[in-house]
Amino acid sequence: MAVRILDLQLIYGVAGARDKFQELCQALIQAEFPNAKSVRCDQGDGGVDIYIGDWTASEGIEVFQVKYFPTGLGESQKGQIRESFKRCINNPNFRTKKWTLCVPIELSEEETIWFTRWKQRQATDVLTSDNIGWWGETQFIRLLSKPDNEGIKEDYFQQQHLTQIREMHGMLTNLLDAFDIRWAESVRTVVNWQDTKEANLRRKNDVYTPLYAEIKRLREYTDQARLGNKPYLQWIDVHGERRPLTFPPNYEGPTFHLWPIFKTDIREKDFTPSTHTLLDEVQDLAVFYNTAVTASRLPTSPILKPHIDAAIEAVVQSPSYQEWRQNNTNQVPAMHQGDSEEGLFQSITMGITHTISSHPLGLVWANGWIESWPIHQPATLGWLLARRPDQAASCVYAGCTLFGSPCPPLSWYQGIFAAAWPEMKSLPEYHTVWEVHDRLFEILSKTEAVLLQGLTQIQELYEGGAPLI
Repeated sequence: MAVRILDLQLIYGVAGARDKFQELCQALIQAEFPNAKSVRCDQGDGGVDIYIGDWTASEGIEVFQVKYFPTGLGESQKGQIRESFKRCINNPNFRTKKWTLCVPIELSEEETIWFTRWKQRQATDVLTSDNIGWWGETQFIRLLSKPDNEGIKEDYFQQQHLTQIREMHGMLTNLLDAFDIRWAESVRTVVNWQDTKEANLRRKNDVYTPLYAEIKRLREYTDQARLGNKPYLQWIDVHGERRPLTFPPNYEGPTFHLWPIFKTDIREKDFTPSTHTLLDEVQDLAVFYNTAVTASRLPTSPILKPHIDAAIEAVVQSPSYQEWRQNNTNQVPAMHQGDSEEGLFQSITMGITHTISSHPLGLVWANGWIESWPIHQPATLGWLLARRPDQAASCVYAGCTLFGSPCPPLSWYQGIFAAAWPEMKSLPEYHTVWEVHDRLFEILSKTEAVLLQGLTQIQELYEGGAPLI
């Protein structure tokens, strides 16, 4: 009568079947390879249950590792396989030239794919992937079917007793067989579900939630900038990218740190290839955006300069300024704080007084308004890129009044930026920033939606669904 390896559970019980399977493997392997030996499990078997060869031989030994996994390979079982293999190949007492896993069932398609990929990663010059394999029920039944192994078959499967059980309880045996299958499938389903639950809850807490928050913050900021409610970012702090030397050390704007970090460790495997591609595109666009903004800064000051010069010249040539200057020819004007006409006159006079030929006042002010953004003007260029020259003027004005110095009125700054804006908005560099910014916003929106969908699915599948209130 044909037998199945899992019949060991019918005869010896679930607990006894584990030991009997170990003994059966040893008996069949030694029948096939007379010089095979087993290792007594004392304080760990060193990754070896049965072996062929001499431990001291330079060519190495063949190792058989027995694992009684009657319900298949879940994450726990795969972990045990990896650990046993690791102990074996790291055992300092021998070299391993061939390694075979012995299990009482046939591997499923998914398990076979996993084992094949795993063994390819473990291969070395000494132990090639072709010499890493597994024996399942088919191999052991084939060995049991050999006439020379009839005694082993009778010893372990007690054919006469097993036949009597099947004849007396045919219906019960059929039910038990069906139950065995359903039970094994149910247990495997539960184990796989639990493994999946734990993996996804870990992903939610450690990976998806913090990344979602970072992506959402950056998307919300870029959205507000597109609408003209916030200045464009003048730098997106991407992990691994070298910051400008003048970058504020206490920067608190939206960042893109987590994905570049995740890509360097095992958390990269928590993402599908399509999401991986989305996140890579976000990173590439953020880096490109920084480059584009830096390039847009260069032509902005030269455009501002002539308009500042013209505004200064208009003030200097005005009768009110000439009169004010004549009244203050022989004395240093008293410091006036504020943004009245007096402040405008004083500011221009002080600027002209300290100007040298190689650094004309218009250029000095243009550079100060645009180039010194980390310290004095954090958002001037950002407001220009947001198509808000009025806010750029307010930004410069705020920087001037910050230190209590004589300051031109806000309207004076607004006039300069309004005059310069038509030329600025035609700059190819600005259009490049706008195109990259729009694409970045689009990809951020897609990525945020994908992450939110994943978080929602985890909530529905493993956390009891959406809240009731």
